Amino acid sequence: MVFLIALMIKLAFWAILGYGDGGDSSFYIQIAQNLANISTSSKSVPLYYLGYPVFLSILMKLSSAQATPFLIIFFQMFISSISILFLYKT
Repeated sequence: MVFLIALMIKLAFWAILGYGDGGDSSFYIQIAQNLANISTSSKSVPLYYLGYPVFLSILMKLSSAQATPFLIIFFQMFISSISILFLYKT
């Protein structure tokens, strides 16, 4: 129940406010596109930056280019709602 409430609140905010790119979105998306296309970047990227781009590149591979922003945002809302459930249970 807590999970569904959290997810519905997030979906309502998304429907009302839409989504915007954060300040570092283009940086992570570029790295994720390089990983998804198995290409090398012109500049080296520190290893600690790769966690989120790997997550994004997997979602990019699973979806078409048009569905990617929707899928990324929805997946992040889903994971965030699950984390609220874990916090509620502890």
